[in-house]
Amino acid sequence: MQSRKKTKKTQQEKKDPRVGSKKKVPLMVEFVNKPEKGKVIPPMKKALKPAPKISPEVELAQLEDNECLHQLLDDIENGKKISAEDQKFVDECLDRIDELMTELGINDDEEKDDEYVLLRQFETANLNEYR
Repeated sequence: MQSRKKTKKTQQEKKDPRVGSKKKVPLMVEFVNKPEKGKVIPPMKKALKPAPKISPEVELAQLEDNECLHQLLDDIENGKKISAEDQKFVDECLDRIDELMTELGINDDEEKDDEYVLLRQFETANLNEYR
């Protein structure tokens, strides 16, 4: 009887308790999606979305608030040398600002003239009149 119990135990121990397929799985993944010989798949073309059009006022405000542009202009004023790419960027931004200002009818020269007029009035004013 003990021999029967031992054989039953050994049979139960040998039986794999795991459920599932016993098929071996390769550990290295080889090229799964092999292209068929002779067939060439053309690359897909990217659909270019047109840039959303913004109003000139908004674009002008964005250009005037551009921190990178302000930093580059400060560097130029301080006499620092900037790269050719940065100079090109500054030129393009300033040209675009000029275009937008003429399109919107804003004249920067008038504002400067008004400042000079006020400065001249202050300098030529007789302050003794107000004593």
